[in-house]
Amino acid sequence: YNGVDVFGHHNTLDRNVSTQACDTKGDCGGARNVGRDNLPASAVHDLTISNNIITDIPGNTDGCHSTYRPLFGMGLYSDNYSRDVLVTGNSIINTTFTGILFQESTGQIVQNTVYNAASGTMYTGQINLAGSSTRTSVSNNIMYGLTNNAWTLYASSLSNVSSSDYNYFFHPYVNNHIGYGPNWTRYTFTGWQSFSGRDSHSETNWFTQNSGDAPLSVIFFNDTKTSRVNNLGNKRYLDLDQNQITGTLTLAPFTSKVLIDNGDIPLFPDVLYFDSSASPPQTVTLKNITANPLTPVITISPGFDQTTTCPVSLAAGQTCTITVSFTAGGSSAEIGTLTVSHNAGAAYTVSLHGNLLKLTTVVSPSEGGTVNPDCSAGCDYTIGSSVTLSPTPATGYTFSSWSGDASSLNVPLTFTLTGSKAITANFDSTPVTGTVRIAGSPPTYFSSLQLACAAAENNDVIQMQVTTYDGAQIFDRNGFSVTLKGGYNATYSNNAGQTVVGSPFTVMNGTLIVENITVK
Repeated sequence: YNGVDVFGHHNTLDRNVSTQACDTKGDCGGARNVGRDNLPASAVHDLTISNNIITDIPGNTDGCHSTYRPLFGMGLYSDNYSRDVLVTGNSIINTTFTGILFQESTGQIVQNTVYNAASGTMYTGQINLAGSSTRTSVSNNIMYGLTNNAWTLYASSLSNVSSSDYNYFFHPYVNNHIGYGPNWTRYTFTGWQSFSGRDSHSETNWFTQNSGDAPLSVIFFNDTKTSRVNNLGNKRYLDLDQNQITGTLTLAPFTSKVLIDNGDIPLFPDVLYFDSSASPPQTVTLKNITANPLTPVITISPGFDQTTTCPVSLAAGQTCTITVSFTAGGSSAEIGTLTVSHNAGAAYTVSLHGNLLKLTTVVSPSEGGTVNPDCSAGCDYTIGSSVTLSPTPATGYTFSSWSGDASSLNVPLTFTLTGSKAITANFDSTPVTGTVRIAGSPPTYFSSLQLACAAAENNDVIQMQVTTYDGAQIFDRNGFSVTLKGGYNATYSNNAGQTVVGSPFTVMNGTLIVENITVK
């Protein structure tokens, strides 16, 4: 039945994976919360459903009367007087009915990706707001429909939509893809803006497709607890803002990315880095993206060498490989070019870098903040360079951690480059409810240091803002080692300050490691 049922209040459902829920019964969801009576009296309220991956929800209706046979599976299902429900950071992919339903419920739908909801036969939206009591703000979401019966958004009344802006309304197959009212009036994106007075900063698809054409879009998602690197091969993609994405796509845990196929790349990758002459050879793939045979002629700059499997004539659509080595030695940076001349126009090239390291930074989620320096497109450094990365959270976010080729809580992060690295800055949108927290994904906030100490597990890190914690403190966690780090600012993006803790501070059992703490 439902992947998760939530009854009660002040519950959080965070960073879970739900797939093929509703396999035995329809009218259900990957996660569902249901209240009762009326909104003020409902026992179901103050819920947070965040950063979950929900995929392939069928909503099985086997055995039902023919009237009720259409598949009926939802992603997130808030129903029957659920109050103040925050739905944020979730990825909902391939549901037969709606992706997110708020029915007689209130809350916020923020920073979610809903892709290919309404993949069954019933008309519905990627996000569906229904019922006279529903009041919901909708912002920074991606709503991507693929079927003719799919709307990007449906609202039974304008009062359902408390506010709506900075969303992506994408449906390349249907122009009138926003549904409204009891008669299911369908609006274009601009028509919806004019009618509703909402979504002035939102965007819609900048390309269209014919019914029956295979989707140009693809969604990548990471349903694991560690960063995932997706090899994009010889494909050139665009994100929804039309930024080009090639090579690899790194996704933080429990995140997703919708990309648009923008054709093949004839020579991939287009840049190679060799830390030194001892670095292993690297492979470049040549693909004939023309309609006729290709006759490649390969040359390479001094200091680099190549071998190839490419024939004299490469058939249309076929691939071959070129293996490149760095041979110059020494320690000075070397730059060269691999050139593939051919009979179909301008030559293809690959930039070659020897004794030079590449640092790439990734921000997760992409709207969570920035990193200085910004190395999202790659920064070049010589071996042994000292690098300092500083995070700046966006409004509503705090800094969480570094991951990828650097696993750390340090802010700023300083390290010496001895090899090329890809580092992810992770930001968190969990509301800050105290001045002390246990670091994690997401962090857990506490109103006092004593409560945090009592909840800490082995190897946890307790982070404290620049403030004074009065009164005696006791640490009693037998067999546990806990780090106490003070001096953090309000967004946890710097801990250059000092935290004051009252005395006595007694360590009865366990090991406590302290940093930037004054006891007095």
